[in-house]
Amino acid sequence: MAKSETLPVQKDAEKLCKHTLIITNNLDNFPTKYRFTLVDRVLRISFDIHDYICDANNTFDMSERVDLIQRGISSCRKMKMYTRMVLEVLHPKCSVSYWDKLIDNIEKQLRNWKEYTKKLI
Repeated sequence: MAKSETLPVQKDAEKLCKHTLIITNNLDNFPTKYRFTLVDRVLRISFDIHDYICDANNTFDMSERVDLIQRGISSCRKMKMYTRMVLEVLHPKCSVSYWDKLIDNIEKQLRNWKEYTKKLI
């Protein structure tokens, strides 16, 4: 696969970033007092997931790729905890289940990519 080609998992990570930006921008769901704590962290981690995927796709070093994919997996798990906190603390009117499905799908793809890459080492 060409390094410049956009992977399906990268497209899904872009969807996650877009969805996160849209729903966290709604002050009814995410009050101002949470903007610099929970919202900032949720936004940062969603973009980190995307960045790890891009970086992994752009490296030729397979060990480094596995490390970056693992960081993406770890970030997905962190993001799931943050979405649980959003649901439990803020009780938003937006769909947290869609958010969780996006994260689960990305994590599954990353686990598969990691296993495939480890076989190449």
